[in-house]
Amino acid sequence: MRAKARGMRMAAWMAAACSLAACHGGLPLKPQSGGDPYEVVLVTDNDTLRRLLTNALQTPIPGLPQAEDAFSVSQVRSAGLKSPMRYARCIVVAQTGDAPSIKYEHDAYARPQLAVYVTTPTAAALAKDIGKTAKPLARLINRFEARAAITALKRHSSQEGAEAVAKATGWQMLIPEGLRAMKRGRSFVWLSDNGSAAMLNICAYTYPGLDNSPETVVRMRDSVMKANIPGGKPGAFMRTAPGATLYHTTLRQSAHTVTEVRGLWEVAGDAMGGPFVCHAACDSLHGQTVVAEAFVYAPGKPKRNLTRQLEAALATLRP
Repeated sequence: MRAKARGMRMAAWMAAACSLAACHGGLPLKPQSGGDPYEVVLVTDNDTLRRLLTNALQTPIPGLPQAEDAFSVSQVRSAGLKSPMRYARCIVVAQTGDAPSIKYEHDAYARPQLAVYVTTPTAAALAKDIGKTAKPLARLINRFEARAAITALKRHSSQEGAEAVAKATGWQMLIPEGLRAMKRGRSFVWLSDNGSAAMLNICAYTYPGLDNSPETVVRMRDSVMKANIPGGKPGAFMRTAPGATLYHTTLRQSAHTVTEVRGLWEVAGDAMGGPFVCHAACDSLHGQTVVAEAFVYAPGKPKRNLTRQLEAALATLRP
């Protein structure tokens, strides 16, 4: 039912995209792809492949207060590729009959678009090694969406926000243009859109020393946030939610290594909280660690795409 509802909503958007393509009289201009980031149209006539890949793509992502699927999946049969559904921003086509493979192409029918072709000898073979397919498939889609978000960010970013980050840290980063509210501290800046229904935030700061181990990153974020982000009540302050699971990994961005920590934040003494993602990199030239953090406050709303939208900005952090 959930996939069917998404498919109906996306189909309406695709019809508009189809009309847009037709109005150019056969010119090679490709239409804007349809759907939201992290929405996937799964195309297959095999019921077992449909079930296996839908379950794999709908695995909950870590670090959110409520379970949210990694991708929103709409299911169509192969005839869907002859319909306006081919203008979806992300298409996964699954079939049986040949040696196992995962192939992909960009902008086949629209822009930006990723089309991934998953082939397996039999449905049973895919079931046996679903992890070997699910992980690279998710990695391809996440990489596509991150690049698309950064491309959009380059067109619509805040020069004032970027200058504030550079002043606070000595590093550069693209800031979404909607984050216009600003609070400065010592080697610290907080940027926010001050949204009423959903509030998006980015902080950038430094601390002395070249230690970006997950334990130090969390300890320092609690210290910095307590000093710079008070709650709405006397004595309230922001902190990492005690007892919540933290997830960390090491990323390679440009020429430097980043420790990524994600988890939940809360305001001690107040009823506020949500997800955060923290990127910390060592700045050996200045003997400091540079941190860029995104956090979201959106009570009662899905937070996956809001968080990932801000993660695209974190990925642009550079010396």
